[in-house]
Amino acid sequence: MTGSVRLDGRELIGMPETGLRAIRGRRIAAIFQSPALAFNPVFRVGSIVSRTLRQHGLSGPEARERADAAMRSVLLSPELLRRYPAQLSGGQLQRVAIALALALRAEVLLADEPTSALDVTVQAEVLELVRELRDDRGMAIVFVSHDLAVIAELCDRVAIMRSGEVVEQGPTGQVIAAPRHDYTRELLAAVPKLAAQGPGE
Repeated sequence: MTGSVRLDGRELIGMPETGLRAIRGRRIAAIFQSPALAFNPVFRVGSIVSRTLRQHGLSGPEARERADAAMRSVLLSPELLRRYPAQLSGGQLQRVAIALALALRAEVLLADEPTSALDVTVQAEVLELVRELRDDRGMAIVFVSHDLAVIAELCDRVAIMRSGEVVEQGPTGQVIAAPRHDYTRELLAAVPKLAAQGPGE
């Protein structure tokens, strides 16, 4: 398979590792389906966050200050940074991952099924944080999900993939209201209460 990934018109596919290192985290951050797997269990959460920030040029005091502020912005106590990953819930770990993206001041957040491993109440809280990143901080969100109800509510544009290929894409409201591909129609049929509207419609 071939493809292209561009950031501000700059091709990332094939970029040397030194160039990618400057982009990963600082400009593009990620949160994953299983937040527990994103944190090394033998290190305290704060050590992981601080090390990441220092790798991107912050001093120790700057990293601590920015990490504390980011934790508060996702409604977590900075005291949780002293704990090990196993001492935090899945929802708390996902919030820490979002806090790290905030602390790095990333421009793009890749969210790969970020709520599928969480219970319904915590899912809603994490999705609200993602909305705030988009609306209040202007962060671009690439949200990967099988949940078309969430996609309809959260995303401006949608790309429907089947077996690794995009079969349909366009404005979310348009794709949901008038799907052109049979696979898209099958997916929508599996969500009986999905409103045929995109964000803000």
